Amino acid sequence: MLLRYSRHFAEGHGITWNVGQHPVEGATDFLYMAALGWGSRLSHLSVEVTARIFLWLSQAITAAVIFLSLRRNARVPLAFALALTVYFAIGPAYHFSDSLFGAPLYALPALLAWLVGWRMMDSGITTGKALSFSLLCLLVGLIRPDGVLLGALMLLIFLGFTRGPGKFKLFLTFAAIFAILGGAYFAWRIHYFGHPFPNPFYVKGSSGVLSQNLRSMVLAYFYFFLGILPLFGAGVFFRPARKKLLPFALLLLGWIACWAHTSLINNHYSRFEWVLYPIGIFTAGQVGIVAWAALRDRTPAVAWPAVRQVALGIGCVMVVSSLLLAKYGDEAYQDEGSVKAFALKLSPTVQRVTP
Repeated sequence: MLLRYSRHFAEGHGITWNVGQHPVEGATDFLYMAALGWGSRLSHLSVEVTARIFLWLSQAITAAVIFLSLRRNARVPLAFALALTVYFAIGPAYHFSDSLFGAPLYALPALLAWLVGWRMMDSGITTGKALSFSLLCLLVGLIRPDGVLLGALMLLIFLGFTRGPGKFKLFLTFAAIFAILGGAYFAWRIHYFGHPFPNPFYVKGSSGVLSQNLRSMVLAYFYFFLGILPLFGAGVFFRPARKKLLPFALLLLGWIACWAHTSLINNHYSRFEWVLYPIGIFTAGQVGIVAWAALRDRTPAVAWPAVRQVALGIGCVMVVSSLLLAKYGDEAYQDEGSVKAFALKLSPTVQRVTP
């Protein structure tokens, strides 16, 4: 569906489902849809090819950001940083690039915003960091409307965990960016489309907490983080590592709560959950290195070689599990809204055309 909107936009017909009709947006991923249209028009490539270029490039940049941030910000050893980067790169990520869903493009600025937030927690809030964080959160919200909720969750977490002055500056900068730039975009939406939200938002609402949603999201994150669960477990066990894990745990719980009242019918390949996957891998690296230092301090020297061997085994399990997820991901973390299930439901209505 999104590619149809992008194709019409690239051809100069505006954002519409049918050429010549009133503008309508059912794509939800506004900035992704517009980027595909502009990219296709400028490059003279099809929107399908343009989408693959955007998504694979987003995946590659995200992998590079994960590796560099682990090495420079978290001081993670080279082998450990490589293992986590490989876990991201060869895991279930290819599903989105192959199916053309925009989750990789959505996750990249979210990861960058989280990294800026961590720098604020480590070294204090400055005007530059507050501005960078706010603009990145706005970008996340322009790619997908629910990104506004994600940005607000990050803001609350960093306001709560950051020490020292500057909290009001961060809040004021965030509010000003969303009020001025976000407000201008929102006013344009109403003028262009005649209503404030994408069409899917009007049909996905649901009253009450949906247990099926909670089960689906928890299961998806279990499979996403299967290979690095021992690192999160270490974050619970070792007190110094707990401080690294807690902000992400709150973000994860808050994000699941945001989707508890919304239909997940189009949650193909668990794409709504994917936005926290790169952030989780970065967090696992932080937690792992702090827990490793705490474990080394508690372990007698005679037992340390055995501990290192166990750690190496866990690292191998991480890589192997990511390969298994890549191979069996369709069966491992699909819900009833998956592409395969959706196609099976439509198959009785499809007429076979013979030459």
